[in-house]
Amino acid sequence: MLRIQADQGMRTRARVSGIRHQAGRLTLVDLKAEACQRLVIEQGRTHLAIGLADYGQVTIEIADRIQASAGRDGLLYGLVPEQLMGVRFQSPSAQWQHLTIELQALEHTCSSLGIANPDWRALPIRLRRDTSLLATLLKRMRSDSDAAAQGAADRSGSATEQMILLHLASLLHSGVRQEDSEEHWRHGRNDQTQATPDQPGRQRSQRLVDQTMDYFTEHIDQHISLQDICSHCGVSARRMQAAFKECMDKTPLQVLQELRLQEIRRQLLAGLSVSEACKRVGLRLSGHIAKAYQKQYGELPRQTLAAISSSEPRKASSKTIA
Repeated sequence: MLRIQADQGMRTRARVSGIRHQAGRLTLVDLKAEACQRLVIEQGRTHLAIGLADYGQVTIEIADRIQASAGRDGLLYGLVPEQLMGVRFQSPSAQWQHLTIELQALEHTCSSLGIANPDWRALPIRLRRDTSLLATLLKRMRSDSDAAAQGAADRSGSATEQMILLHLASLLHSGVRQEDSEEHWRHGRNDQTQATPDQPGRQRSQRLVDQTMDYFTEHIDQHISLQDICSHCGVSARRMQAAFKECMDKTPLQVLQELRLQEIRRQLLAGLSVSEACKRVGLRLSGHIAKAYQKQYGELPRQTLAAISSSEPRKASSKTIA
């Protein structure tokens, strides 16, 4: 059950509309709010929910506290069962995607990966680091739903559903590190709470990390050394290492490997072979790469392919909601 409503004083002017895409145990709603200051979103007890920002300035509130603010393509919120959340808008209109997942379906997928008693609160924390793969899968889910509405449905709807469940379950595989607390989620990269004295220095570090991440994305299929990164950004190796330590608690090359593994997974979910997916990120398939992939996603690359090929077709539907 999902309930979305404008605050009492805003209902006469606010307008919230959306298009719903159904795929088995997942529901995606493309939502748009106009002339609206604040919405209240309530999630049912049998489902989880994830919100991804599309456009507009939006701030999330839980228990009257600002949690985070997301920009384009960022994680807007993660709702655990029976959680109530306020959404404030700082722009005349905003659009976002709300994905609802059956808790039982995600529990089953976690079980298949050997994940016992998953901590659902870890999901938004881990998703916040990178939503690009989920955004790609939701785009595919939307296309599957549109095709189904035109009578062209095939097994891809079920395959996409399974890909999303596998991706979300894999994020829970290694649990939450000590530093990944609710406080970390509350005061993350896009938080707009009161600035601390060392915030300007952290912002400079974050800009350096962002510049490096762009470089990684543009050259992900090429050999990249620490010297290459430093030369591109015009800083010393010591400064680069310190920025990544401060913002991500990892080295630049560790982050690069995670990005490459994410891209490998993206390519596998798109149907490429393991060797071809590795080539796309400038890597050769090896036992080391397979083990690193397993550590990050809780399964070997060949198991990802096997899970996709074994998924059964499900009928999808699409309809408009108001």
